[in-house]
Amino acid sequence: MKIVVFLSANAEWKAVKEIFPDLEIQVSPLGEFANLIPNALHLILFHGGWGEISAAATAQYGLIISNQIYWSISEHAADLKAASNAGKLF
Repeated sequence: MKIVVFLSANAEWKAVKEIFPDLEIQVSPLGEFANLIPNALHLILFHGGWGEISAAATAQYGLIISNQIYWSISEHAADLKAASNAGKLF
């Protein structure tokens, strides 16, 4: 399953890079992104802007290049929590 995660705040993106120092950071026209593949998941992490236009552009770009339909995390929160509790995420 692919999940696209959008991070707008610089502090959030900095934390991701500190927690996962081996991430291969790539650069897009709208910001940095990286692929994180813990077990059966494929997370695409995007760092984009925080304003309405910038955030919308980042979301559009991320969805296009991921070639996936966006599923909000809230829709899958229970599944993700169950997988996390079972030790299947990391």
